Amino acid sequence: MALKASWVNFPATALSRKIYQSKYIIQSVKSLNFVGASLKDLAAFPEEARQAAGFELWQVQLGAMPSDFKPMPTVGAGAYEIRIKVQG
Repeated sequence: MALKASWVNFPATALSRKIYQSKYIIQSVKSLNFVGASLKDLAAFPEEARQAAGFELWQVQLGAMPSDFKPMPTVGAGAYEIRIKVQG
């Protein structure tokens, strides 16, 4: 006897909520614009610093402010320098 998969007809489940939330997060993520050689410079950072920078940039993409930054009004409104502190 063959079983028919009818999971599509089930009411909202934890899985369907996670899928919806994932789609919402992906749609609401802002793009990043690297100026000049900033991306190349970032790639030259030590691994720990790249991971910290990646986390901070992800937070910014989601709409949060970085944990340590300074405004850069000469670049433009809403431009910030993210400061990364690592041992080494």
